[in-house]
Amino acid sequence: MTQKEFTQTLRRNLLTKFKFQKKDGTEREARGTLNFNMIPDEAIPKGTQTWEDPEDIVKYWDLDKDGWRSFRWEQFVELM
Repeated sequence: MTQKEFTQTLRRNLLTKFKFQKKDGTEREARGTLNFNMIPDEAIPKGTQTWEDPEDIVKYWDLDKDGWRSFRWEQFVELM
């Protein structure tokens, strides 16, 4: 899976479960989305910001922590 395919999955699905490695080396299971139907209105970015992810960073709305989170793509472990 490529980073672009993963980002498309986050946009398409209401909930995506995945795992990535944290900076301290431990693995974290996350439930995230980029589907605006699941993100509170006040948290949806406004204005002219583009939604293209930086080359190696994946941004997502964390459904467990109710906030924006990110990780480096090379730390992606698996889609669950």
